[in-house]
Amino acid sequence: MASFEVHEVFRLPSRNEFVIAGAITEGKIIPGMVVSVLIDSKLYWHIPVKSIEYIDRVTLNESLVCLVCTETDINETLLCSDLCPLGTVVEVKEDENVT
Repeated sequence: MASFEVHEVFRLPSRNEFVIAGAITEGKIIPGMVVSVLIDSKLYWHIPVKSIEYIDRVTLNESLVCLVCTETDINETLLCSDLCPLGTVVEVKEDENVT
């Protein structure tokens, strides 16, 4: 299991994907793992990580890890952004019957 601090969420509409960008705070994240986003006190949204990419923001002196996820509905990005404001820490784990 790994932990990831969310800095922002944005769409890649031409690729039908959205990105959860931020920093790995613990562990290692690889494609095929799932991001567990808390929806309610006991309900989680498990988002599969399709790939890992990186953004270097030279003007801000910042590098972000990007968890790229398949977008099945254009509202997913907005929902994920609402559930994961700046600084939210989410768990990322193997996709073996996520619990």
